[in-house]
Formats: sequence, C-alpha cells, structure tokens
Amino acid sequence: HFLQWVVSVQTPEEALALWEIYAQDPLRWIDDGCVWIQTREGETGAPWGPLRLWPAQREVVRLLHTEARLVGFKARQLGFTWLAVAMLIHTAVFKLGSTGLILSLREEEAIGALDRGRGIYARLPRWQRAAKLLKGQDGGTVLHLSTGSKIHALSSKGGDSHTADAVLVDEAALIPDLARVLARVEPTVGDGGRLWLVSRANKDEPEGTFASLARASCVDKTGPWHGIFLPWHTRPGRD
Repeated sequence: HFLQWVVSVQTPEEALALWEIYAQDPLRWIDDGCVWIQTREGETGAPWGPLRLWPAQREVVRLLHTEARLVGFKARQLGFTWLAVAMLIHTAVFKLGSTGLILSLREEEAIGALDRGRGIYARLPRWQRAAKLLKGQDGGTVLHLSTGSKIHALSSKGGDSHTADAVLVDEAALIPDLARVLARVEPTVGDGGRLWLVSRANKDEPEGTFASLARASCVDKTGPWHGIFLPWHTRPGRD
C-alpha cells in the first residue's frame, strides 16, 4: 500500500508529474510511502519503515511547510524531530540548490539529527535522489547533494555564516543563550525562509526564551511565531 505510487512510476513523464505534486504537498509525499524512518526511535539498529502519520503529526507537517516561524513544544518521543528533519530533506530534494541548517546545543547532537536525514534520504525512491552525494572535509557535518542542495549540522554557536532556506533548532529550550542564537540566525533566513524551534520543556529554565516563545505562541496567540503543543497523549496508545 505505501509503495503503490513509488512502484507505479514507469516513465520520466510520470516521475515529473509526481515531482511537481510532491514539491507542493509534502503530506502526499509522505502518504505515498516515500519517507522511511526508524520504527523504534533511539534503539541501535532499529528497523526502518514507512512513516505513517498520526493526526497530530499531519498538522505538524502542514505547519512546517507553511509557517515561516514555528515553535513546536512537545512531550518526549512524539517524532517531531523526525518530521522536521524529513521536511529539511523535502526542501533539499525539491528546491534545488537550497540550504538547510540543523542547530543543537552541541555539534554531535546536530550530527545525530543529520544522520536521521541521511537515512531518510538514502531510502527515498531512486528517481528522487540526486545523481550523487558530494563528500568534503567536513567531518560528517554536511549532507551535500550534487544538485547543490546542502544540510549543515552545527552547534548553537554557528549558523550565521549561511543563508538558509530552512533552519531547525532542535531541543531549543536546552540552549542557554537561545535569544542570542535567534538574533544571529534569523537574518540568515530572511523573509522567504522558515525557522523552526522544537523542544520539550526545560524545567531548569521555566522563564527562558523558549518557554516565553512557547507561551506567547501556543497560549496567548501573540507575536510573529506560530505555536503548536503536542502533549504526552498525542501518541496513539498513550492515555
């Protein structure tokens, strides 16, 4: 069922038609079985399978695609980072020559998120992948497609030297100088790019920058950021 559209592509014309649909509709791209993720998050060697979206995740994907500034406030293990990384891959594939950034408190955490993206990309249908991946002396911090698209993994101290089409700040609440990070990164995104803050709560910083943005966007509905809150019971099977 999930490979129905992938298998049915027989000609360049069919691939081009689907390409144009998927570029505009990432939900269709996912529903047609193009996106695979690890089915048991956090387990070494966990199997990969098609991403099957829960109702709340469908809204997350829609907002990641449409909103210029998004705050995602979530409980643990709800797949938000997977969805954001998948949307970075969507941008890299369907917007040739684009640049994406993944920022985390530490570079190794950003590389971990980028590795998820590498896994998603490697399992895309062949006709969606670039002719080749380019390798450089970057220590594994860049996914570089021969189409010119790149995704960089950086610590929260980086990011201001790139002009980006999409930026994911993962576990944003754990970054102590988040306000300064945003002041550096927002100009690189500009008016046409998208900036996503994703995090669970940081109980040590209840009045921190992320908490303030989450409160303003999710509760008060004020300011330039669009907010979405995913509580614990969002995941099917949790009470």
